[in-house]
Amino acid sequence: MILEDKFLQQNMVGKMVQCQFAVPLLLPNIETRELTMMLKKSKKVSLENLAERDPCCDILVNEDSDECRSALKNARKMTARIDKISEFKDEELPTQGNIWKAISWVQTKHWRLRKVGKIKTEEYRKYLEREEKDFNKKQQRFEMTKTMSNFLNGLSASEVHCSYFLKWLEMALEDLSRHQLRKMEPLPMFAAQMLLDGVPLEFVDGDAANIPLKWINAVLSELHFLIQSNSKVKVISVIRVENSGKSTLLNTMFGTRFAVNKGMCTMGAFMQMITVSKHVKSKIGCDCIMVIDTEGPQDGPGRS
Repeated sequence: MILEDKFLQQNMVGKMVQCQFAVPLLLPNIETRELTMMLKKSKKVSLENLAERDPCCDILVNEDSDECRSALKNARKMTARIDKISEFKDEELPTQGNIWKAISWVQTKHWRLRKVGKIKTEEYRKYLEREEKDFNKKQQRFEMTKTMSNFLNGLSASEVHCSYFLKWLEMALEDLSRHQLRKMEPLPMFAAQMLLDGVPLEFVDGDAANIPLKWINAVLSELHFLIQSNSKVKVISVIRVENSGKSTLLNTMFGTRFAVNKGMCTMGAFMQMITVSKHVKSKIGCDCIMVIDTEGPQDGPGRS
């Protein structure tokens, strides 16, 4: 930016000092025809603090509007109560807590049909449906919490207010998430190292019938780094009906450590890494073997 007028030069320098912007200015001297470059070094300032200084810089910002300020106030009401996330969920989101886990577990039993026993399949399913309805009734008895009330108030205002509210809420929750994730950053590395040490890792949640894709991807990425990117891995698994000895077979053949108990079936899926010695690598064409133990489908008339 080139400024020849001395009044404009002084005015702009004053605004730079107030706003703390690092903007290069070329200040020409008319008599000597020389250019002087000025660069004001700025301190680290948050965007929110810059919004408070904007009047001196003649910069229009959204925070000047009443709707934006009101939306920020509503978003802060929600996030100010978040200290320990698990406790916050139990208190402010009761319908998604233990009661929701119980409903999910009933739905899982509905399609697994593992505890049918001597009861007819249709009767067992009707029993599960009644149990689920009872849980739904308990779920509907919870009253609306303050957090949910503030959330609905933020959404029920004008369209502009709603847009500001959701954006403020997103930014606040991202800050909280980053703070929590910093504590968990080493976990994928530890899990990958445990895999190399011969400890099985559950990658399909047997209780929730869910695959935590982000977690598994993070662990496998760390594992890829630990065993070097050019390493070759072969995957071996067994698929058969439940309670047919799949875990015992894999433990016997490969020396794995999959859980085996009398009368207990594997739920979900587990994987374990086996490192291969140097003189065997050339014969089997890989550096490691990944053995996977899976939950088997149900056999018999109650099969879903």
